[in-house]
Amino acid sequence: MVVAVVALFVALGGSSYAALTINGKNIQNGSIAGKKLKNRTITQKKVKKNTLGGTVINESKLGQVPSAANADNAANAANAALAASVADGSIGAGALKTIRVRATQLNIADGTTNATTVQCAAGERVVGGGVRFIQFNPVAAATTPDLTIASSRPVSDGGDPQVPTGQTLTGWRGAAANAAIAGGTVTANFVVYALCLSP
Repeated sequence: MVVAVVALFVALGGSSYAALTINGKNIQNGSIAGKKLKNRTITQKKVKKNTLGGTVINESKLGQVPSAANADNAANAANAALAASVADGSIGAGALKTIRVRATQLNIADGTTNATTVQCAAGERVVGGGVRFIQFNPVAAATTPDLTIASSRPVSDGGDPQVPTGQTLTGWRGAAANAAIAGGTVTANFVVYALCLSP
């Protein structure tokens, strides 16, 4: 009798446990509201990969990805280097593109002065220039030339020799003098250069 009663209770207990066990098959899709879930109980292992999109994620809460951070650091370093190079009066190589040399050669007769302006091409801006003598031809071997650079300066799109503030520098003007000397005649050549920054 005792054995029979124990067996009856075991049988009833097992049936009750089986009847109260709930699995996925017993839950209707979409029937459990979010407020019924305990906070912070769903881990990343329970979320299917590549199923969460931007519409369900607050992107402003996400941190910066490493590659973007590296790009920002590189850009900041480049900007800092450029700022430092400009601050000390120079222009960093990163700010320069292509510099083209424009030049014109002139002849100066004995006892005269000659001048010319070398203009940059359309769209270019002059960033420097200069004047130099490249040769002279004395009539007498013992004649020493008296050559001087009279002017070497940038010119603007307004053509004003003083280059007013606000005008764009477009070329370089140079002038040279060949003073007359006793005992001979010297014919000289000089070149005016413009260093033009191309866009």
